[in-house]
Amino acid sequence: MTKLFACLLTLGIIFSSHNAIAAQDHKPTHKIGSNMLSTLAVGDVNIAYERSFVDKLSITTSAHYFKTKELTGNEGSANRLSVGLRAYKDAKNLSGNFIEAKMAAIEFKEATEDAGPLSFEFYFGTSKNYNEYVFYEAKIGLLRLVDPGIIVPSGGFVIGGRF
Repeated sequence: MTKLFACLLTLGIIFSSHNAIAAQDHKPTHKIGSNMLSTLAVGDVNIAYERSFVDKLSITTSAHYFKTKELTGNEGSANRLSVGLRAYKDAKNLSGNFIEAKMAAIEFKEATEDAGPLSFEFYFGTSKNYNEYVFYEAKIGLLRLVDPGIIVPSGGFVIGGRF
């Protein structure tokens, strides 16, 4: 549980300090979506939130709930919380090519010990606006699970709304 708490604390620090960074005249853009690729591949029910705090930089978070049979071979479920930063190349309003770095913690519901592995993620991707309110994005990258020390490929296809 301490790793999940550390992830939540990091999220709180980032959100509380963004006003100091965004002292310039900037109207934030918000996006909420869901990664359809992970939902279809492993039954991961998820929601992602992104908020710009300067023209080309944003905070991104996601929350996940999934069954662990696909990952561990055991019946059970897990929660996953991630927080990170995303930098866009030449775009405003959270669209265009981006680089993303995230930290995440997994908590297995049936485990009697501390939270599951901490992970670090690094993605390259692109986000496109379908219209004024709907967006889609695709990303590929690497995920490093700290505890077992393995690196695995990761990706996503997110569909959602902008406001």
